[in-house]
Amino acid sequence: MGIAWSVLNPLFMMLIVSTVFKVVFRIDLKGYSYPVYVIIGQTMFNFLSEATNSSMQSILQSASLIKKVYIPKCIFPLQKVSFAFVNFAVSMVAVLIVGLIERVGISWHIVLLPLLLIVFYFFCLGLGLILSVLAVFFRDTLHIYGILLTAWMYLT
Repeated sequence: MGIAWSVLNPLFMMLIVSTVFKVVFRIDLKGYSYPVYVIIGQTMFNFLSEATNSSMQSILQSASLIKKVYIPKCIFPLQKVSFAFVNFAVSMVAVLIVGLIERVGISWHIVLLPLLLIVFYFFCLGLGLILSVLAVFFRDTLHIYGILLTAWMYLT
């Protein structure tokens, strides 16, 4: 499905999570749209997860190239985080669709969105660089981070 999956995945996840929490657990965010709340959180967390997981493995996957030619090693995590950011940008279409369907108003705070996204990008890049170095020296980091990421998702 290609690029369409970047839009459909957050929409399907939002439908499932919204249905479970609104119907089963009867969650009510007085005055706020729960589906919009869910899709924004899910989309941002998916970016964090994709960016850090792929950048953590990037140096290990490129080991044969790194051994043959001198390339700054930080290029590989940078590329993975940047690719995840492009996927995230496409996924923001789903957020826009849900926002329009739910008739969510836009406030002046939207001007701060680019700053938030830049800070979040560099946070993911920094975390990805740290994890990629840890993964080179401690291979168990790949498995431990997966567990920590799952716990992080449920805690947030």
